[in-house]
Amino acid sequence: MIARYFNDRLKTMFADGAAEPGVLRNSSKNPLYMLCFAVGNEQGTAIALRIAKIANHILKEAR
Repeated sequence: MIARYFNDRLKTMFADGAAEPGVLRNSSKNPLYMLCFAVGNEQGTAIALRIAKIANHILKEAR
C-alpha cells in the first residue's frame, strides 16, 4: 500500500514512471528495498519506460 502511494506521488511530480516498483527481498522473502522509476523528460519517456520494464524483468528472474 505504501509502495503504491509513493509510486502514484512520483507520477504527479515527473513526466511518467514505471507502473509497479521493483521490490528486492531477502532470503526470508521480506522486502528490503523498493525501486521506483520516474522519468523527468517527456521526450525520453518511451525509451526510459522500456528500460525500466527490462530492469523489472531482470529483477524478477534474479529472485
